[in-house]
Amino acid sequence: MEIFERTISPKEMYPTKKIISIDNTIIESCVHEYKSKKEMEKPIVFLFDGNYYILKGHHLMLSASLAGAKMIKVDVIEEAKYPFIKDEEDFKATLENVGLSTLYDFEGIGNFKYEKYPHYYEKVENK
Repeated sequence: MEIFERTISPKEMYPTKKIISIDNTIIESCVHEYKSKKEMEKPIVFLFDGNYYILKGHHLMLSASLAGAKMIKVDVIEEAKYPFIKDEEDFKATLENVGLSTLYDFEGIGNFKYEKYPHYYEKVENK
Protein backbone atom coordinates (compact mmCIF):
# COMPACT_ATOMS: atom_id res chain seq x y z
CA MET A 1 0.00 0.00 0.00
CA GLU A 2 1.45 3.35 -1.01
CA ILE A 3 1.56 6.05 1.68
CA PHE A 4 2.78 9.59 1.17
CA GLU A 5 2.95 12.65 3.41
CA ARG A 6 1.09 15.84 2.62
CA THR A 7 0.36 19.05 4.52
CA ILE A 8 -3.29 20.10 4.47
CA SER A 9 -5.72 22.22 6.46
CA PRO A 10 -7.84 20.50 9.13
CA LYS A 11 -10.80 22.10 7.29
CA GLU A 12 -10.05 19.83 4.33
CA MET A 13 -10.38 16.62 6.38
CA TYR A 14 -13.79 15.00 6.64
CA PRO A 15 -14.82 12.48 9.33
CA THR A 16 -15.70 8.86 8.73
CA LYS A 17 -17.11 8.35 12.22
CA LYS A 18 -19.43 10.21 14.56
CA ILE A 19 -18.13 12.64 17.15
CA ILE A 20 -19.54 10.58 20.02
CA SER A 21 -16.87 7.93 19.41
CA ILE A 22 -14.05 10.41 20.13
CA ASP A 23 -12.80 10.81 23.71
CA ASN A 24 -12.68 14.50 24.75
CA THR A 25 -9.86 13.87 27.24
CA ILE A 26 -7.66 12.59 24.41
CA ILE A 27 -8.47 15.69 22.36
CA GLU A 28 -7.53 17.95 25.29
CA SER A 29 -4.27 16.06 25.84
CA CYS A 30 -3.35 16.32 22.16
CA VAL A 31 -4.13 20.05 22.10
CA HIS A 32 -1.59 20.52 24.89
CA GLU A 33 0.97 18.46 22.94
CA TYR A 34 0.38 20.46 19.74
CA LYS A 35 0.81 23.74 21.64
CA SER A 36 4.06 22.51 23.20
CA LYS A 37 5.33 21.67 19.70
CA LYS A 38 5.81 17.97 20.45
CA GLU A 39 6.25 15.56 17.55
CA MET A 40 2.72 14.29 16.94
CA GLU A 41 1.34 11.21 15.30
CA LYS A 42 -0.13 12.12 11.91
CA PRO A 43 -3.74 11.49 10.94
CA ILE A 44 -4.16 8.93 8.16
CA VAL A 45 -6.42 10.11 5.35
CA PHE A 46 -7.42 9.03 1.86
CA LEU A 47 -8.62 10.95 -1.14
CA PHE A 48 -12.08 10.06 -2.41
CA ASP A 49 -13.95 12.03 -5.05
CA GLY A 50 -11.74 15.09 -4.53
CA ASN A 51 -11.94 15.23 -0.72
CA TYR A 52 -9.74 13.95 2.10
CA TYR A 53 -11.46 11.58 4.52
CA ILE A 54 -10.01 10.61 7.89
CA LEU A 55 -9.30 6.94 8.28
CA LYS A 56 -7.44 7.23 11.59
CA GLY A 57 -6.81 10.22 13.82
CA HIS A 58 -10.07 12.14 14.09
CA HIS A 59 -8.89 13.35 17.52
CA LEU A 60 -5.59 14.55 16.01
CA MET A 61 -7.38 16.67 13.42
CA LEU A 62 -9.64 18.26 16.04
CA SER A 63 -6.71 18.82 18.40
CA ALA A 64 -4.63 20.51 15.72
CA SER A 65 -7.51 22.81 14.86
CA LEU A 66 -8.10 23.70 18.52
CA ALA A 67 -4.39 24.37 18.96
CA GLY A 68 -4.61 26.90 16.14
CA ALA A 69 -2.84 24.90 13.44
CA LYS A 70 -3.75 26.18 9.99
CA MET A 71 -2.00 23.25 8.28
CA ILE A 72 -1.01 19.79 9.55
CA LYS A 73 0.98 16.87 8.21
CA VAL A 74 -1.04 13.80 7.29
CA ASP A 75 -0.26 10.42 5.80
CA VAL A 76 -2.31 9.85 2.66
CA ILE A 77 -3.03 6.26 1.65
CA GLU A 78 -4.15 5.03 -1.73
CA GLU A 79 -7.90 4.50 -1.23
CA ALA A 80 -8.32 1.80 -3.84
CA LYS A 81 -6.15 -0.59 -1.85
CA TYR A 82 -7.76 -0.16 1.56
CA PRO A 83 -10.55 -2.62 2.48
CA PHE A 84 -12.62 0.00 4.34
CA ILE A 85 -13.29 1.87 1.13
CA LYS A 86 -12.90 -0.81 -1.47
CA ASP A 87 -16.67 -1.03 -1.90
CA GLU A 88 -17.61 2.50 -2.96
CA GLU A 89 -21.33 2.09 -2.23
CA ASP A 90 -20.63 0.84 1.31
CA PHE A 91 -18.34 3.79 1.91
CA LYS A 92 -20.97 6.25 0.66
CA ALA A 93 -23.50 4.58 2.99
CA THR A 94 -21.04 5.02 5.87
CA LEU A 95 -20.79 8.75 5.17
CA GLU A 96 -24.57 9.04 4.92
CA ASN A 97 -24.82 7.31 8.31
CA VAL A 98 -22.23 9.67 9.79
CA GLY A 99 -24.45 12.50 8.55
CA LEU A 100 -24.25 16.25 8.15
CA SER A 101 -24.81 16.72 11.88
CA THR A 102 -21.38 15.20 12.48
CA LEU A 103 -19.79 17.79 10.21
CA TYR A 104 -21.52 20.50 12.25
CA ASP A 105 -20.24 18.82 15.45
CA PHE A 106 -16.67 18.79 14.11
CA GLU A 107 -16.96 22.47 13.19
CA GLY A 108 -18.27 23.35 16.65
CA ILE A 109 -15.73 21.35 18.60
CA GLY A 110 -12.80 22.15 16.28
CA ASN A 111 -13.72 25.85 16.11
CA PHE A 112 -13.63 26.04 12.30
CA LYS A 113 -15.97 26.03 9.30
CA TYR A 114 -15.77 23.62 6.37
CA GLU A 115 -15.73 25.37 3.00
CA LYS A 116 -18.14 22.77 1.62
CA TYR A 117 -20.13 19.74 2.72
CA PRO A 118 -19.69 16.66 0.51
CA HIS A 119 -23.13 15.49 -0.60
CA TYR A 120 -22.45 11.92 0.62
CA TYR A 121 -23.30 13.03 4.17
CA GLU A 122 -26.86 13.90 3.19
CA LYS A 123 -29.62 11.41 3.84
CA VAL A 124 -31.06 10.03 0.65
CA GLU A 125 -34.74 9.12 0.83
CA ASN A 126 -36.24 6.20 -1.08
CA LYS A 127 -33.11 4.39 -2.12
